Amino acid sequence: MPLPKEEIITYSDTFPKYSGRCEGAQISDWEHGIDMVKMRKDRLAKFQQEIKDLGIAVALLTERRNVRYTTAYNGATYEPGIGWAIVPAEGEPTLWSHVPRAGDIQSRRTMTWLRPENVRAEDWPRESNPLPEMQSERRDVMAKEIKEVLEDYKLAKEVVAIDCSYPAMEAALAKVGIKTKVEPNMGIEAMSIKTPEEIECYRILAGICDIIHWETACYAKPGLTELDIVGFFRKRAMELGCEIECGGFCMSGEHTSPNIRMAGHRRIRPGDIVYWDLWGLTWNGYRSCYYRTFSAGFAARKEAQNAIKLANERQYNAITAIKPGNTTTDMVKASKSSFIHIHGLGLESYILHPVNSHPGLSKDYPTELKEGMIFAMTAACDEPGTEKYYLGPMADGQGADIEDMILVTKTGCEVLTRFPSDIIFTVPLQEGGNYTFRSPDDYYREALQRLNLPIKPLG
Repeated sequence: MPLPKEEIITYSDTFPKYSGRCEGAQISDWEHGIDMVKMRKDRLAKFQQEIKDLGIAVALLTERRNVRYTTAYNGATYEPGIGWAIVPAEGEPTLWSHVPRAGDIQSRRTMTWLRPENVRAEDWPRESNPLPEMQSERRDVMAKEIKEVLEDYKLAKEVVAIDCSYPAMEAALAKVGIKTKVEPNMGIEAMSIKTPEEIECYRILAGICDIIHWETACYAKPGLTELDIVGFFRKRAMELGCEIECGGFCMSGEHTSPNIRMAGHRRIRPGDIVYWDLWGLTWNGYRSCYYRTFSAGFAARKEAQNAIKLANERQYNAITAIKPGNTTTDMVKASKSSFIHIHGLGLESYILHPVNSHPGLSKDYPTELKEGMIFAMTAACDEPGTEKYYLGPMADGQGADIEDMILVTKTGCEVLTRFPSDIIFTVPLQEGGNYTFRSPDDYYREALQRLNLPIKPLG
């Protein structure tokens, strides 16, 4: 006999949601975890619905983000356009896996959600090559193979939408009677709104990044180079489950202002401001972007600490304006700064909504916020109207920076990143020192009070 409905008590009925929650990254038989099967199916369905709405019958995908989103193919990263797929508006995709007589065999073994006959060997000739005659011959062979696949789909007479312009490829397809057009933005709307499983992927990734900030802060010290720092956190990222494609950079001293975003051989000196951006740490394809700032060896000067507090205040001022229906312009107005650096996150950075990475964009091109968007953001720390192009506060001739990853929820937002952002810790970090942990919930509540807004929970 089933339990009466009134006797079934669930976790969410009884306990408030913990803002630092995330699933385990490992597979187990006793907890559900992330349903990757559902995520793959939902992503493909969303992409196909988008191209259908655009009037596209079939797409030829060469961009890695699009190929992975629709097929879950995780190919080589050393060159663009390696591995590609044909995705019809209805039906299963066909994948061309990189490396002839190897990639297709391995992909049939590992990618069991694709039918074996839908996995082929990719040997597409690149646009430039020292043997142009050979390349032309190979292009003709591949164009015929594409035509055969389109005929199987009964779509050979349709215009094929390509996500990136490859003139030589388009010419080869034209020779066999295939019409093409370039549609570089297809899929962006689908990828900008995350599914529940994609959101859980980001919670896990944010947790990994929190740990890496902590461990890197314990490792960093005067005498190391910026590249030492980057090497350490990239290694830890892979040990914690990230993929081999790991980005990120570290800036110190004069490299922090302006931020050149390229770690070098500069040795960190005692008293330097140093910050690192966990940009491009990748978990199951999903990429991070997440700054924190530190002081090497000695406590940061009062001016620097005041500057980071101001940065954090403006960051959370902006966060109070995040909810579906509002725009990036609303965020800038709430922040009390001139602009906010925002870029969408997903299988690729800087291309998904919302985008607002230039001082003028907040006014000229406001982006509407929608439930399910995930993005990185940094509030500028100059005064409104000045529109100087710098992000972090200026402190002692150096720069400081913070950045957070944000999820737009049904009623507001969730701050996925939780390493404290209102203080410049001294590195190497000594088990937190005398600092009492303050969460995004605390910063959010203070921002509501500062702006005379009703107090409500973050989320």
